[in-house]
Amino acid sequence: NDVITESYVGFIKDGNVYYLQGGDGGTSYTQNKSTLDEAFTSANCTDNTTYYSCSASGLNADADGSGYVYAGDGAWDCYVNDDGYSSCNGK
Repeated sequence: NDVITESYVGFIKDGNVYYLQGGDGGTSYTQNKSTLDEAFTSANCTDNTTYYSCSASGLNADADGSGYVYAGDGAWDCYVNDDGYSSCNGK
């Protein structure tokens, strides 16, 4: 039984595809913040030291220092938790 230690959440914003890496113990948190800044610009983001959340045009995306990442647009919500488990749910 293989254990997934990292997974990705992808989202499309303004015609570009972005990926947030999750489930890696938070080692990609700095890169995830950079990706979110590139996608949303920091003006649309909230930085709570270990949790970074961005929102614009109905799209929300989050990353935290434990390795959790999330993206949702109101129709779909996808996340990866800190142990690599991932899930997507449509409404």
